[in-house]
Amino acid sequence: MAVRAPSTCLMDSAGSYGPSNDTRSNPIVVPKADGETAKRKGASPGDNRNNSGKAQVKIGPAWINVAEWGHPNEANVEANSGDYAMDDFWAVVPGGQDVVNGIYQARADHAGDGASCAATAFIRFDGDPLSSPIVLGLIAVAVVLAGLVLMIARRTRNSGLLGVAMFLAILLGLVLAGLLQQFSIWPLDNLSVFGFPAILVLLTFFLRSK
Repeated sequence: MAVRAPSTCLMDSAGSYGPSNDTRSNPIVVPKADGETAKRKGASPGDNRNNSGKAQVKIGPAWINVAEWGHPNEANVEANSGDYAMDDFWAVVPGGQDVVNGIYQARADHAGDGASCAATAFIRFDGDPLSSPIVLGLIAVAVVLAGLVLMIARRTRNSGLLGVAMFLAILLGLVLAGLLQQFSIWPLDNLSVFGFPAILVLLTFFLRSK
C-alpha cells in the first residue's frame, strides 16, 4: 500500500507510481483477495535513527491504522522495502472484505531523529463491487428510497409529509454517496456526504412545489 510525498519520502506500490496516483482519477490499485500482498518501499533522506511511523486508510468518517513501525536503526539505514500482507489490513478493518470496495483516501507519516515526511494518496481496491452483499443492499435501498421520495413529494401539499420526503432524500443522498465510493467514482468526503443530500433535498422541495 503506497503513498508518496513530493520531496522527502517515497512509499511505493507494486508497479509504476508517480504524482498522478495522488488523484481520484488514477488511484493506486491494491489487491483484495485472501493471501495477497502489496509492495512497499520507503526512503527518508537524513538521520533516520529512532524512527517511527504509520499508514492509515479513511473508512467512512474514521482514519484506520493499517500499519505501524518503529526501530532504533542504529546503522541509520535510509531506505527499506518489502511486502505488506493484505490479511493484516483485513484484520483491522471493520467488516473486512465485504465492506471495503472502491476508492479511499490513504495517508502515511514517518519520522526519525533528523528527517520526517508525510504523504497522501488515493487507493482503489481491486475486485468487482457487485460481488459484495453490502453493495447489492445499497442498490436496493437506493431504489426504494428514490421511489418513496418521488411518490411522497409529488403527491403531497402537507408540510409534515414533505418533511418526511426530505428526510428520505437525505438518506438517499448518503446511500448514493456510498455507492459512488464503492464503484470507485468518488471517495466519501465532505463534498459527497453533505453535497448529495443537500441537492436531493432541494430537488424534493421543487418537485413538491409544482
